[in-house]
Amino acid sequence: MSLSKFVSIKFDTLGYRFALFDEIDRLRKAGRFIPKIASSILQAPTRYDDFVQMLCFLDNCKDTLLVDVGANVGSFTSDFRTFFPHGVSWLFEPNPELHNRIEKQFSSNPNFEVRPFGISAENSTLQLRVPKGKAGLGTFHGYTKSSLEHYGEVIYSTHSVDVRPLDEFQFAPSENAVLKIDTQGHEVEVLLGASTVLDRVDLVLLECSFAQVHEGRKETFGECTSILAKHDLVPVVFQRFGQKVSTYAFERDVLFARRALTRNIFHKNYGQDYQQP
Repeated sequence: MSLSKFVSIKFDTLGYRFALFDEIDRLRKAGRFIPKIASSILQAPTRYDDFVQMLCFLDNCKDTLLVDVGANVGSFTSDFRTFFPHGVSWLFEPNPELHNRIEKQFSSNPNFEVRPFGISAENSTLQLRVPKGKAGLGTFHGYTKSSLEHYGEVIYSTHSVDVRPLDEFQFAPSENAVLKIDTQGHEVEVLLGASTVLDRVDLVLLECSFAQVHEGRKETFGECTSILAKHDLVPVVFQRFGQKVSTYAFERDVLFARRALTRNIFHKNYGQDYQQP
């Protein structure tokens, strides 16, 4: 890495940390509950930035349903509940190894529902390919040569897993609702099976691709955006994951908000007081 790029990255990440602190201060003045762990954002900004940004749109003193599709080991749900302590969480994870871990962690708590299913457009059985030593990269789709050059040599183990549409599940009413999707290239199918859920949620945090990551699959951002727009959900934040690979996006976590909530974005432009959703 050149000296100029190194210095640029350091200044950029430092600036991002200060911007998040500024946002936390604004939200605290607006009456948002800010957990003590938010002070750790200086050390781990990309661990907590999702939740700070969600607080711009949602009141975390209200009951908030979380639907976590591709829950992995449950870290996202745990952190989410630190910032949004009220409500029920549903975790979907088809990888047997990971599912067993989150079931042990959450199943004794009645506010957490853990399900061993993949989520897709229709009921089916699919082959989940899990790279050895990289359980978080389990996918229903093979990686391209370029992706493998980034991730390193991959040896797969394979699991036959049941997949179901998200609309099959009955989620109790809540004041707020958030959908998080991290399915390694299967996000379009998840959205196609979630029409009823999408009409209900306030925010969607979606990992999607901007370049071809999986064999025989197009980039997914455009199609996902089109589907979400039909449900009045629009992109408001593009996260920073992947910038160490390239200046250009290949994958990003993108936060979508219900269009009516986007008025809150203008708090800095016009100096207005925070507007309650």
